[in-house]
Amino acid sequence: MRNPFRIWLPAIAGRVALLVLLLAPALVLGQGRRSEELLYDAEAPFRCEAWNAPSTDTAMSRLDVHLWVQPGLLIFVRVPGDTSATPFIGKADISIEVFDSTHTARARKFIESRISSSSTDNLAGHAKTLEESASFDLPPGTYTVTAEVTDVESQRRTSREQRVTLRSYRPGPLQASSLFWCADSARTGPTDGAVRFLGSVLPLGQTARGYVASSGVVPGESLHVVLRILRSIKDVKTVVLQDSFWTRGAAGVVPSADTVAGCRYYPAGRLNAGIVTIAVPFAADTLPQGPYSAELVVVEGGRSATVRQDFAVQWAGMPRTLASLPRAVQALQYLLSKEEYATLHGQDAAAQRRSFEAFWRKKNPTPKSAFNPYMEEYYRRADIAAQDFATIRNPNGITTDRGKVLILYGQPASKERVLATSSAPREVWNYPALNRSLIFVDEKRTGDYTLLTEQ
Repeated sequence: MRNPFRIWLPAIAGRVALLVLLLAPALVLGQGRRSEELLYDAEAPFRCEAWNAPSTDTAMSRLDVHLWVQPGLLIFVRVPGDTSATPFIGKADISIEVFDSTHTARARKFIESRISSSSTDNLAGHAKTLEESASFDLPPGTYTVTAEVTDVESQRRTSREQRVTLRSYRPGPLQASSLFWCADSARTGPTDGAVRFLGSVLPLGQTARGYVASSGVVPGESLHVVLRILRSIKDVKTVVLQDSFWTRGAAGVVPSADTVAGCRYYPAGRLNAGIVTIAVPFAADTLPQGPYSAELVVVEGGRSATVRQDFAVQWAGMPRTLASLPRAVQALQYLLSKEEYATLHGQDAAAQRRSFEAFWRKKNPTPKSAFNPYMEEYYRRADIAAQDFATIRNPNGITTDRGKVLILYGQPASKERVLATSSAPREVWNYPALNRSLIFVDEKRTGDYTLLTEQ
């Protein structure tokens, strides 16, 4: 009998399953410890960010507060009588309060927010991120923003706090607002021109556009804009992108206080005299995951204004096995020779990270983008195997025979389970595109299926 694991991927070259050309028989997941070196940060369950821009009232400054709440913070319940594709709902009561330097409350807003889902599983990607925002006109100064999210079903509360300084945009000195990162082409409708606000977390593999409002500009004067992007690794910052251009500025997407809606911005129309909005194109899709800093300088004649903004590039919905460097490196032993893996395994964390990223960079079918669909497919299948095939005897489902086959061939077109009192339970996985069926048997009736044969 041939060993089914020697049926390698060239057998399916040219088919839809070509994507698995980079896949391997298995991915080993270590149990992990809290002291593990993180490869990529997971999405924060709750983000609260405060941003500053000019107000339509020249005596005031505008504070925008944006919230992103992951579905995992909410409990979803079925809506009685709802027959739609998303019959489950999660409810959140949100409060936003703004305190000045004397701890006096200067503004507040309460929001009843709802989000629909196709499942009660709040961690499986069935529901989108809940996004809310609020905008306030306040005197220039330093403030503390406190945001609290309460899950209506469980009454569990989660809060965040952030300090923010609101600038004065009165006529006179050259000033620059916060740097607003927005999706480059995301529109909510064909005519309204709205763009989605991204905050300080930009999605991996997508372009972005920055917007900054500059006050004190002499009408008709040209502006020289310089943008530098620095990547931070172990507190060491390196310039990874730099660009400059000339512009006269224009009315853009930094809006007045009453036009911000649900993390989206609309064209401002006409801003106050001496204030222009500068659109900054940015090839964010080329940046790998990780923390960055942006430094933008606006120069007019002999005057300049600088704004610095920390941000991160993050993979939304990233496979869980990519959260840990040791676990991700373990997976590569099935894609490398024994000698190559031994070399990689013996490196320190910094060298391992570089080698890991270099390996997948070479396998990226879209080299101009930091997002690698082959890498995503590999670890997505590993996640499924780890969850579906773990047993008491072998808690790492990826190292089971069914886990190996799943990673190698993907989900079968059909499965057959054979249960009989006279024989051990069996599963038959059918792959008609490969003209093969694989048989697994649970000899000890413990849930540990082993590959018996192929047909």
